[in-house]
Amino acid sequence: MKTFGISKLGITRAVVKFSQPPSRHTLTLCFHFPGSFLTHRYVLDMVRAKVRHLGDTKGTTIQYIDRNVIHGTQTLDNRWLVTVNTSQAREELLRVGLHLYNRKISLRRYDDILHDEYREHLQYQELQSRLYSKVEEIMKSRIPLPGGLPLSTRAKLSEDELKQAMNIELIKAAVEAETSRLSN
Repeated sequence: MKTFGISKLGITRAVVKFSQPPSRHTLTLCFHFPGSFLTHRYVLDMVRAKVRHLGDTKGTTIQYIDRNVIHGTQTLDNRWLVTVNTSQAREELLRVGLHLYNRKISLRRYDDILHDEYREHLQYQELQSRLYSKVEEIMKSRIPLPGGLPLSTRAKLSEDELKQAMNIELIKAAVEAETSRLSN
């Protein structure tokens, strides 16, 4: 069953929201690493050591993204972006990876990661749309809402107030049913 980020153990994956399709980053690679003890200098030195034989490494940049701060959790690995100046350097790093604190780290193309996250975002939007349409069906029907809200009250509620008034167990059951249907 495909879950969108939340499990009994906390947030294990986060669905990143996009306002538009992601732009291309052809020379950028990415890796995830737990904790915040890596430094930019250490990662840059390791990258330069791997591609030094290819020539100029001055265009190499490193960016750290603390995903726990962005997504409000403590369980996600941090993301590191490595932008190199040539496609040769990119291919070499993809092939050999990095060794950070005696750990072999595989790098992936950042474009691939963004594409996967964008696809998940679209799936999540579709699931959310289906869920809201189910809630709309319940609203339009004569079935009383959990919590005993009368029909006249339902018509006056804003969308946000309606979401708060709905029984969370009903919504959770609908999400689980729809998620299991989508995964099959």
